[in-house]
Amino acid sequence: MAPARRVAVIGGGIGGLSAAIALRRRGIDAQVYEQAPNLERIQVGGGLHLWTNAMKALTQLGVDDRMKAMGTVIVDSEYRS
Repeated sequence: MAPARRVAVIGGGIGGLSAAIALRRRGIDAQVYEQAPNLERIQVGGGLHLWTNAMKALTQLGVDDRMKAMGTVIVDSEYRS
């Protein structure tokens, strides 16, 4: 039996979209399903902090420049409790 060449990705956040990009580059038809009617509204009111390993993955996918253009590099951060 041949492996499936079609995949449903549930969730249009950064993980789902990244997975769909990677799958499509491997020749697998990845359909993304998201409950929000507009992807721009998924992260309304919140920030998205991407660590170094996430940016390395986005670089491999070829979308790092677009992410950098939309955000800011964090030079210093502090967590308190």
